[in-house]
Amino acid sequence: MIKKAIITVLILFLISGELLSQDVMTVEDALREAVENYPGIKSIMEESTIKGMDKNEALIRMLPSVKFKYGYYRLNEVPALQIGSDAYLPVLNEQSPPRFDSSGNIALDWDTRRPLVAYLPGQGIPMGTQDNHSASIEITQVLFTGGKLYQNYQIAKDTVKSTDLQTETAIRELKVKVIQAYYSVVASRQGIDVAKSAVESLEAHLKQAMALFRAGQIAKNDVLQAQVKLAETEQGLITAENMAKKAESALNITMAKPVLDPVVIDNYIRTPPVGETLDDAIATALANRQEIKQLDIYMDSATKAIKAAKGGYSPNIAANYKYERKGPDINIEDDQWSIGVGIEWTLFGILQEGGTAYTNVAKARAKQSQALLQKQKKTDEVILEVKDAYLTTIAAKAKMEVGIKAIEQAEENLRIQKHRFNLQACTTTDVLDAQTMMNNSKIDYIKAQVEYAEAFAKLKAAMGTL
Repeated sequence: MIKKAIITVLILFLISGELLSQDVMTVEDALREAVENYPGIKSIMEESTIKGMDKNEALIRMLPSVKFKYGYYRLNEVPALQIGSDAYLPVLNEQSPPRFDSSGNIALDWDTRRPLVAYLPGQGIPMGTQDNHSASIEITQVLFTGGKLYQNYQIAKDTVKSTDLQTETAIRELKVKVIQAYYSVVASRQGIDVAKSAVESLEAHLKQAMALFRAGQIAKNDVLQAQVKLAETEQGLITAENMAKKAESALNITMAKPVLDPVVIDNYIRTPPVGETLDDAIATALANRQEIKQLDIYMDSATKAIKAAKGGYSPNIAANYKYERKGPDINIEDDQWSIGVGIEWTLFGILQEGGTAYTNVAKARAKQSQALLQKQKKTDEVILEVKDAYLTTIAAKAKMEVGIKAIEQAEENLRIQKHRFNLQACTTTDVLDAQTMMNNSKIDYIKAQVEYAEAFAKLKAAMGTL
């Protein structure tokens, strides 16, 4: 038995040493780790990278396009222009006059037994080469599009800014979740401390009750009530410990850490004062909230989209230069170049980017109006959100102040009831009720602290400053 106790003590010592060797994680550390590791934030950051590439593509469309080409091919024979065809003519001379057989064909020579003919091949004029190399470089520069390319580039830049603000919004919302999870762990651990303190208090009361029962000063029922209340409180302690483990897992998830990783945090709930009035908080929110800034950018982009759409009424003008060399070997000899300017003007019909000039302008104007209405709606929502968070924070602060007084009064009441019980001036029920009141006052104070910390975080988030 002693050996098992020693082993248990050593294991607990090693575990406590491991935990002490780890740095205590503050709420700021938790926020930083969550932002760095959370997959949702990384995903939005990748979206920002994509929008940045779209912006670069919009810029490239305004720059010259340069194309280089090289080719080689080989023919099975040299191409030629054929003149005439192969001919076989009879030999006409005095020594060997032509002879024909009975069928009219040229007869064979008597001595050589060969036809008495002369071979005249057809004539071919070369028209190319068997090996062919070609290389060219072509440069095209857009000169005028009615401002469409430039405005589209500006819109792409606005999109990058909007995506960055979207990232900030996601980070702000994640921070609120982390703060809630962090203080949920702290609150559950403080709840464990309250339950342990209650167990110790009830154990001491039970001992006192049993002593008085043995002395014949109280009834058996008083002892049983104390035992039942102690059992209920011990069950509450088990529940509190289980809730703490669940809260630790939830905190690890919000920080994108393994669920079973140990949570070593500062078990203190911070309650900084609210330094702004409601009007100041609303003004700060309207100036800093990312959603409102996004809608401002959206409205600006809509104005630029109208300008770009009006460019559809204008012609597109571009210049082109091409230099080309061709030849039978790698050292190309024959060269030529060309330069010119072209114009394309869609007077009526669907443009290359889609829609007609008229419909594109109409849609751009509608989007501008839509952005203005959305901003008005979002402004009202932000004001309501700030007001709700502000009032909740103030109310939680008041609850904390009341909670401190309630704990002081409950402690004094419990002390008095225990003293009265020892003097047989009250029953066990009075002591147990006082103990319950004490437990509830402490739990209520912890809840008020957590409510304040969460409301304060939501207020800062609503103001866009978290």
